[in-house]
Amino acid sequence: MSSAASPTTLIVLQIGARAVTFVLNQCLVRLVAPNIFGLANIQLELLLSTILFLSRDAVRTVLSRQSLPHDNATTTSPSTPARSIAKDYGAIHNISLLPIPVGVALTTLACGVYVSRLSPQSVRTLPSFHASVALYALGALAELCYEPLHIRALALRHPALRVKAEGLAVFAKCITTIGCIRFLPTLARHLPVLAVLIGAGRSDPRSAALLAFGIGQAAYGVTMLVSFVLWFSTTFSLSATLSLYIPTPTDTDTDTDTDTDTDTQAASAPRSRWLHRPTLSLCWAMQRQAVLKHLLTEADRLAVAKFASLEEQGGYALAANYGSLVARILLQPVEETSRFVFSQNLAPISDDDDDSDDCSLTVKGATGGAGKGQQSDPPATAAATKAAAGDQVARMLAAIFQLYALCSLFFVAFGPPLAVPLLHVLAGPVWAYTSTAPTLLAAYTFYVPVMALNGIVEGFLQSVATGAQLSRYNRVLLVASAAFVGLLTLATNLRLGGEGGAGNNTQGGTGGKWMLAQVVEMQRSALVWANTASLAIRAAYSWRFLRAYFSRLGRSRTQTLSRAGVGVGKRELGLGLGFAAALPSPLVLATFGGVSVWLRVVMPRLLSPSVYSAALSDATQTNQGSQGSQTGQGRLSTAVTLLPVLSRAAGGVAVCTLSILLFERRRLLLALRALRASASKTSKSE
Repeated sequence: MSSAASPTTLIVLQIGARAVTFVLNQCLVRLVAPNIFGLANIQLELLLSTILFLSRDAVRTVLSRQSLPHDNATTTSPSTPARSIAKDYGAIHNISLLPIPVGVALTTLACGVYVSRLSPQSVRTLPSFHASVALYALGALAELCYEPLHIRALALRHPALRVKAEGLAVFAKCITTIGCIRFLPTLARHLPVLAVLIGAGRSDPRSAALLAFGIGQAAYGVTMLVSFVLWFSTTFSLSATLSLYIPTPTDTDTDTDTDTDTDTQAASAPRSRWLHRPTLSLCWAMQRQAVLKHLLTEADRLAVAKFASLEEQGGYALAANYGSLVARILLQPVEETSRFVFSQNLAPISDDDDDSDDCSLTVKGATGGAGKGQQSDPPATAAATKAAAGDQVARMLAAIFQLYALCSLFFVAFGPPLAVPLLHVLAGPVWAYTSTAPTLLAAYTFYVPVMALNGIVEGFLQSVATGAQLSRYNRVLLVASAAFVGLLTLATNLRLGGEGGAGNNTQGGTGGKWMLAQVVEMQRSALVWANTASLAIRAAYSWRFLRAYFSRLGRSRTQTLSRAGVGVGKRELGLGLGFAAALPSPLVLATFGGVSVWLRVVMPRLLSPSVYSAALSDATQTNQGSQGSQTGQGRLSTAVTLLPVLSRAAGGVAVCTLSILLFERRRLLLALRALRASASKTSKSE
């Protein structure tokens, strides 16, 4: 279909949307106080993500595996979106409606508990607090209302629809939030209702800023919903679009659900089935996993929201936003697109399929369906098609792993020594020199590579795993959560020991002071390090599952072709998916290591106390509204002092990039070629 975008197009669209978001968020950082920034980006965002993740993630993940028959996927008949195209699809589509009632109940419960029990006492007195929470709830419900349309768009091979809608929604959210922060106090002078909402008489700018964040989030959800409804209404019809929200039963014979004898089946009359029980069972298994996964994913924000002040939450939110910037701009689009490719091209293989005649376990792309292969396909043809699709996905994965490894080297080598100057340039000197944001940002440079790897391999597992395999993965999530809690507890105990023994180390010399400083830095970012270790456990298991999957797929191909009397090569399917295959050459590793050590030695000398003092003086004068040449001279002096830092950082990047071009050029070109080939084949298949 011409409107079905390729993976490359999806990635470009998402990168563009997130780049615009970053630019607009820069304005928010400088307009909002740290405590309100922390409240909106830690507590209210945590409330929102909890509602959305627990309401829709399991259903979205499972139903993304379903697809309409390929020959009907491109039809534009008005009746197409409202009627069942494939057998049981009506009962499957009814499951996509479940996030709406579940979300309503969960939103009511979560918002009620947060407002009455979990919210900080200092913000409950803000006039706009309850209205802001209600606006976040409205935004969450609006997002849940487009979920059936989103799932149907995926079934019709239109993943770009969500990307385009998200781009519009993010832009609307940022513009609305910034506009409300600037103009709500002015409008409150003319609108008494608004004046009461933001407490204009109290001269508290926090109330207006908090309400602005709520309005922005509501604008995001409503824009997403309107975008989906408009697209479906113009592509099909408004009545057909609205009919997607009406549950319809599927008439089915008893032989689809029971194992009774043939005579009993023939005598039985067809009956209606509202929900497809195998799919619903898989959703329930995925939902149990989603709870554990959400607790692990949000464990750091849960801890920060519980134990840190709002100002500290603001510093953590800023570091997390910048630390995950590349993840949101580059890695998340790749992850989401890869999940779509996995679910549309690969089918589950159970652990005992090695000993079975698994001709029926075909890749989805081989038949255009959502499950097993067609009975009329010859075994050799089905196995060859399955192996070709699997090999294509394996080459795409190997290319992604190689590119991720190179990007990770830049993070680890340049992130920690450049955290302070980077924050100075992006957020200002107050954030760079008076908060814990630099320490947290430095730790995030180690967290992001692990998060990138886990996003791909865990997405693969959730896209192709059977119910039994997902249940086993739940135990891995429990182990990962135990590791997170254990490491965080250990870091807390070490912190107490470090603080108690600090006086004993004052005479320990430079080496002792340096070691103590490193321990203190690690303690400040203990949440990030514990989260990294927990994520590494999940990534290791998912990567092991990925390699085992392709190994079983290769053995299946070999056995089937051998039975059919067709010769087959000895090359193992997915051979380039090992850890060693993803690593760059030793010369590149040595170059990055040398540059990293050099920067760690040079940067502390360049960022002398004079830079610190000048920056804080400039920030203080700016906050107090000072005008004139003194403030301008302070900014100019700070900028001139940062030039050597930035020039050395640019030199290090140039040296490392040159080493990649010299020693990794061939592998890099092969990886890019594999990604282009995968994108081209996926686009043609759609």
